[in-house]
This record gives sequence, C-alpha cells and structure tokens, in this order.
Amino acid sequence: MTTEPGSPVCAAEKRRNETETSSQGCKITRQPVISKQSGASVFAETTMKFFCTDKPEEPNIWAEEGLPFFQEDGIERDKEPINGKIYVMYYGTTIDAAASILQNGFRQSEDGTLGRGVYVSRDIEKARRAAFGNEHLHVVLKLRINVGKAKKIDQCEHPLQKTWHDHGYDSAWILPGSGVIRPGSEKDCVWDPHRIKVVEVVSAPRGHKGKLRNLLKANSRQ
Repeated sequence: MTTEPGSPVCAAEKRRNETETSSQGCKITRQPVISKQSGASVFAETTMKFFCTDKPEEPNIWAEEGLPFFQEDGIERDKEPINGKIYVMYYGTTIDAAASILQNGFRQSEDGTLGRGVYVSRDIEKARRAAFGNEHLHVVLKLRINVGKAKKIDQCEHPLQKTWHDHGYDSAWILPGSGVIRPGSEKDCVWDPHRIKVVEVVSAPRGHKGKLRNLLKANSRQ
C-alpha cells in the first residue's frame, strides 16, 4: 500500500507501526520505507522469526542471585513473603536423607498440614528438632527458596489449605496464632522442589559434615 505523507491513511498506517504478534507466535514489525521514485511512504512487514516459539521461555527464578547487591535474607515467622523473592530457610533431617537430598534433590511429601509439597522452616532451631529419634543423627541444611506466588493460610479449615497449588500458588505458609497449628510454631510448604536450593550444611554429627559438604560441592557443579 502506498500513501502520500500527511494523508489520513498515512497517519493511520503510522499508528500501526508497532510490533504485532502473528497466530504462529512470531512478532511482526511494520516499518515505513520511503520510495526513492515517488517519495511516498510504503509500510513493509518484517517477520522476525527468531521470536517464534512453541512454548514461552521459562523465567529464571534464581536471577535475583545475579544482582550486584544480592544478599541473603531470612524471614520472620509472622511476616508475609514477597512474591518471587528468594529467602533463606532451613531443613532438618537425618544423615542418610541429607545425602539423598544432596545427590538427588528434594521430594514432595505426599500430605501434611498444607497438603503435598516440601516442608521447610524459617527457624533454624525448629529445623534442628525436625529429625526425630537420635539427636546425634540430626543434619541441618541451609536453603535458598524462591517462594514464587505465596499463599497465606490464616484460619482453621481455610478453603485453600491443601489445594493452594491448584489455584496458581507456588508455596503456602501458615500465619502463627491463626489456630491452624500450635502456638509458637510456623510452617512453610513449597510445591516444586526445583524452587529449593541447598547452599550449606549447617550442622551434622562428627565425621559426617565433611562428607556431606563434599556431596554438596560435587552436585553444585553439575
């Protein structure tokens, strides 16, 4: 289509000089080209095929770690997480389970107070008490967790207490004092184990801490 500069049609075409998306997911840019013969504006469509994709690229949930002033942040047990932020939390377990986690990653619990997911703690002391039985077999792992979209459970029999993930949430936490759990305790649950990263073996029985740290280093390089 050829139009004279300043004409209503030309102005309308100029307003369309924006990136559009085709039905195949490709981005189309309409650019005005001046004809050397007539001096009129000719709008040409250019398809940038490198934008075409069958599936949108997954966001990097660990991008925050690459920021110049990134620093680890813990979170108090009664504070609401900021969606998409990385927090330090902890996980208490046994030597064998810790070794499995460091080699293969976390696995979801089938059920719990917040339903299916990986249960973690904001409180390192609670994590120390998490592995029941022989206290000399306790291991505490320090984690970084991207909470994604977090759901607060603040009442007994909350309608989303065990189904929060079905409604688009990546994690859930129970507000202390809400009556859902005993006073003084706290609970966080993360649906996807890939949102959890072990960054340190905080404590382990004598003779095992070095071995576990070596496992962590070996698997961090993969």
